Amino acid sequence: KGYALSFGAEKLEAAPPAVVVIVDADCRLSDGGLETLARAAIAEDRPIQGDYLLEAPPSDDPKSMISALALLVKNRVRSEGLRRMGLPAHLAGSGMAFPWHVYRCAPATESWLVEDLLMGLELAMLGHPPLYLPEVRVTSELPTGEKAALGQRKRWEHGMLATARSHAPKLLTMGILRGKIGLVALGLDLLVPPLALLVLLIGATWAIAFLFALLTTRYAPLSVVTTSMMLVGMGVFAAWVAYGRKTIPLKKLVFVPFYVAWKIPLYVGLALKGRQKSWERTERK
Repeated sequence: KGYALSFGAEKLEAAPPAVVVIVDADCRLSDGGLETLARAAIAEDRPIQGDYLLEAPPSDDPKSMISALALLVKNRVRSEGLRRMGLPAHLAGSGMAFPWHVYRCAPATESWLVEDLLMGLELAMLGHPPLYLPEVRVTSELPTGEKAALGQRKRWEHGMLATARSHAPKLLTMGILRGKIGLVALGLDLLVPPLALLVLLIGATWAIAFLFALLTTRYAPLSVVTTSMMLVGMGVFAAWVAYGRKTIPLKKLVFVPFYVAWKIPLYVGLALKGRQKSWERTERK
């Protein structure tokens, strides 16, 4: 996709537009969304990211529903929190608008797995931090089929983790040295792992702390990790209550452990073989 974006930019050079809007071909925009994105990009003179969500396909598959909830937490809940604190957001790939002069500053993302995330971070460091615009809804569906779904998650999460490793230190250092709280916020948000990986890491840490408590009768580490686990659970439940009740019925939340287990091979492959390096298109019907 990164190569396609570069190709499109080169073709527009002959007659540059005021604004470039990027929408994936499988997406739908809310009424008036295209014009609203373009006007906001002009008014704010910075990248704009609409409210981009992937919905579960029309089936009763709990994995798809929980995956949709995880994306809702990432793309809407966390973005809305950053916006309310007056902080920039990450670009999410579709429903993005750029003033032309800003778009031409964006680096060539080529085969980078999460070209949208990289583009937003690089532009933020150049002085053009993206702004989340919840008024514009951009929706698509998660892919059907086990292979396609896992392949998409693999590309997203391998790319996100690689980007966190390469860019979080830059953002934090630059933000602190320049006194730019927005860059610090983007760096800290980037360090939060995907929801399933976060739950998996906390669960593994809890098991180690529990064993340590049994062997030493020292319970402080176990108390800290238990508190962390409770806070994550409360945060996800609060996000579900406020935003996700239409996405997933309450009874489906009991499948969260199975969703985490479904993704274990993805993380094992990352640990043993390294990250995926080439961008692969997700197969869709």
